[in-house]
Amino acid sequence: MRAVKPGLMEMYAVAVQSSALVLREKGEQALDRVGAMGMAAASIAFGDQDANIPVAGMRLCPKPSVERTRAASLAPALWRLMAEPRTIDSVAPQFALWMTGQNRFAEWAPDARYVDRLLPFAHRVLYEWLNLRCEACGGSGRLQLTARGAVRTLGLGIRNARFIHCRNCHGTGHALMRPAEQARALGLSITVFEAGGWSRHFMVARGWLDRLKHRPTKHLRRELERR
Repeated sequence: MRAVKPGLMEMYAVAVQSSALVLREKGEQALDRVGAMGMAAASIAFGDQDANIPVAGMRLCPKPSVERTRAASLAPALWRLMAEPRTIDSVAPQFALWMTGQNRFAEWAPDARYVDRLLPFAHRVLYEWLNLRCEACGGSGRLQLTARGAVRTLGLGIRNARFIHCRNCHGTGHALMRPAEQARALGLSITVFEAGGWSRHFMVARGWLDRLKHRPTKHLRRELERR
């Protein structure tokens, strides 16, 4: 089987856990990757385009929006969370605050609902996003076509392998939601949970996390000169 080069997320995960953040003349080091994420965050803050960051005061940047500022902090935190799940308690408040910038929860801060519902909601969504994977595809979001039908991916390096989106999770890799457990996490009865549309909130929030996770990718590739 061919060796597979680690992806950006894997390399960043190793970098943030490295005890040797030093700069060397040759080769890409952990410090390069951590620094590149900092530049990626700046790019997100200033509009998800090539960063127009001032150098020695020679040019000025437009003031970033509140959403971009929060996303610039949250997106790298999500990458770190995937490497260090124990950081969930610090990431959940960031995600909850970011959600108040979305129309769905725009009026939720600062009031009692934010503390009583949105913070626990953010924590539960992050927990599911990290830990609950689709049983059909194992979290990959796709199935491999074989003579026996569609099955979990058999492995890398198989020639002419064909894949389809997993119909169980619609290609997301996430497990089907468990409303009773979600309601319990929010301290709600299942009746109040359903009446409040929380199942839809969970589905939308998972999509937000998936999009936020991908926002640094193009900027990291540019900073690390990965074409």
